[in-house]
Amino acid sequence: VAFTFTRQKLPHRRGEARVLIAEPHYSKIKFSVKTPIFSKVRKALASSLRPLGLAEADSPIVTYHRYKRCCYIRWGHVTFFIVEERFMDIATIVGLLAAFGLIFMAISENAPAFVDTASLLIVVAGSIAVVMARCSLGEFLGAMGVMGKAFSRKIDDPVELITQIVELANIARKDGMIALEGQDIANPFLAKAVSMLVDGTDGEIIKSSLNRDNDMMKLRHEMGAKIFSAWGEIAPAMGMIGTLAGLVIMLGNMSDPKAIGPAMAVALLTTMYGAILANVICLPIAQKLENASALESANNELVIEGVLFMQEGGNPRVLGDMLASFVSPKAREKIAAA
Repeated sequence: VAFTFTRQKLPHRRGEARVLIAEPHYSKIKFSVKTPIFSKVRKALASSLRPLGLAEADSPIVTYHRYKRCCYIRWGHVTFFIVEERFMDIATIVGLLAAFGLIFMAISENAPAFVDTASLLIVVAGSIAVVMARCSLGEFLGAMGVMGKAFSRKIDDPVELITQIVELANIARKDGMIALEGQDIANPFLAKAVSMLVDGTDGEIIKSSLNRDNDMMKLRHEMGAKIFSAWGEIAPAMGMIGTLAGLVIMLGNMSDPKAIGPAMAVALLTTMYGAILANVICLPIAQKLENASALESANNELVIEGVLFMQEGGNPRVLGDMLASFVSPKAREKIAAA
């Protein structure tokens, strides 16, 4: 486990606070449900901070901000600020780079001929304007925010989620629901559900609250995916509008035969721009958002089933078999082995 340390001054209610920023290199860390993240962070910090004079016996105070995806660790006289890494979806990056790379290789010998400012304005700016006309400004900006899910693969593995839920059920069965308080739970949906269990909330209230959260999540993601799908439909149409406009200009200048060829080429560029924008960018992102929403929704439904089973006092062994229906037969073997 490796950390990069930088000293910074951050705003504080009494002025400025001198903070040592610890950025973990997550590519070198392997986390599992049985080994909480902070135990690994503690060991890494203990070995890295011996030169600063912090004793390993000192107990760090950890504050995790679920929605900011970061945690503050106060250890002795030093405060650490650790940001959770956003895992990139390699397939999205590789796919986009490969698509644009192949297109550029095909046109590289005469690349300047494929650049036209007017065509770009009609297709890109025009399609954005039409998409904004079909929705509210808040919905459009929200879709731009949801777009990050197409590049960030921050979705929990359902097998690890099931394993964690079964472990929590075992703890609750042995020591009661109150023992679940203080457990390291990275998944915010599961953390909320466990918090409601600890508070002794009625099962029907837990079910309705979690189902409502899941439905609202699907609605937000569905809205973002629909906006990108609409953008993918509009871009080729705007390209055709640009082509027709170019043809009208060309036909109005038929007296000069030498100008027909270049004018026709420029007119066709808008169709090409529209096809690229739709089929290389918008439609793939829309599909990615739909897939991410479906996976996250399935995880949330898994959590709801598991938490309600725990609330009813069910047997943890039966819980694992019941939740295994949410994953593929191959993944069920991992659950059985765990």
